[in-house]
Amino acid sequence: MPSPERYRVLIPVLTTRRAADLLRVGAALLRGRPGQGSLLGVVEVPHGQPISRGVTVARRYRSLLNGISAAGQRNDAGFGVEVRVAHNLAQGIREAVYEVGANLLVLEWPGLSVRPGVSSVIANLVSDPPADLLLVRPDQGGIAPELTSILVPVSGGPSALVAPGIADAPAAGEGATIR
Repeated sequence: MPSPERYRVLIPVLTTRRAADLLRVGAALLRGRPGQGSLLGVVEVPHGQPISRGVTVARRYRSLLNGISAAGQRNDAGFGVEVRVAHNLAQGIREAVYEVGANLLVLEWPGLSVRPGVSSVIANLVSDPPADLLLVRPDQGGIAPELTSILVPVSGGPSALVAPGIADAPAAGEGATIR
């Protein structure tokens, strides 16, 4: 469980259309708390192909993520950018978690994604989490400009202890109630 005083947030950008929503949640987590955050891009290179084939795409991806990060910097929680080239998306995320010492992954809820395979990547991460996971499910139009409530479903176990503490940060930052 991440210390409530120190988060190391990693936001894998699985689809760029929800990146701003995920960045907003990540920034709310870091607002008023010491910590660091990064947007993560993983360029997947098919097995049998050399990793070096993804380098050009990785440079363009880094540029895109830098633009998303800069556009989302309406607060003091600056987010860096990490880009990895890997043969497997889930493995690339796991490697990044360990390399940067992340203790919280902020992920897009897979039901909204149109990118093939995103659900299986999230299922892989959920089956053996490399860090605490926060799944964000914005409406189809994105997260509303003014949040009024945050739903925290818990069913017992270790996550039931972590979830309310994690939800408290964006709720306080957005002036929303926790339900």
